Amino acid sequence: MRQEMQAMLEATIKNTITDQLKTIHNQCTGFTESIAYVSTQYEDLRNQIVDLKKLLGSTSSELKCLKVENKTLRGDLSACMTRVKALEDENMKQQQWVRLQNLEITGIPEDKNESTSELVLKVTKHIGVNIEPYELEFAHRVQPRRAESAARARSIIVRLRERVVKDRIIAAARKHRAITAKDMGIGSESNKIYVNEHLTKDSKMLLNSCKQKAKEVNYKYTWTKNCRIYVRKNETSPAIPINSSADLIKIA
Repeated sequence: MRQEMQAMLEATIKNTITDQLKTIHNQCTGFTESIAYVSTQYEDLRNQIVDLKKLLGSTSSELKCLKVENKTLRGDLSACMTRVKALEDENMKQQQWVRLQNLEITGIPEDKNESTSELVLKVTKHIGVNIEPYELEFAHRVQPRRAESAARARSIIVRLRERVVKDRIIAAARKHRAITAKDMGIGSESNKIYVNEHLTKDSKMLLNSCKQKAKEVNYKYTWTKNCRIYVRKNETSPAIPINSSADLIKIA
């Protein structure tokens, strides 16, 4: 009896140990599978990180290339803008150069039967410069013609055959700033007549800007000579040439 009980106890212990070992084995198998899964996930993550690093490196290289390209393009754009500005300035100079022998007379009333050449000769005679008709290359109103009811007469553009004659007329006109159409017997209007150099549209805009800036800082003189713009603070100060809007900072 005692032997049977001992055998049963041993069997029970053996079965218990066996069951526990199976449980431990199963747990170890689970741990192994978990470790394998984690290892796989880690490897995948590591590969993703490697890929991301490669992508980041490629993106960084592309970014550097783009920065270099952008810098180059900015330099090219700046050079182009400088070139365009130089061409615009040169074009303006050329347009102004062909006007060196021209005058622009404003304030003369219009008449459909008028002779612009005769009107010009009357103006020059009135200011003390006698010229012959052949000294005028042409004289015409600016285009287009305004409506009959327009309050302001169109300017007359005059081209002299010699620049020295134009200069004489300009010098005389500056001494006769108060002449009117009525003074010369070419109308009853009392509006003033002005004789100036024939400036381009851009030069006129620049001249107006100069006058405004000069007025703001109490500069006394603003004028043109040979279609170039000058300012002077007073009688004793030097003349300052204004060639572009960038030169306006000189008026201070």
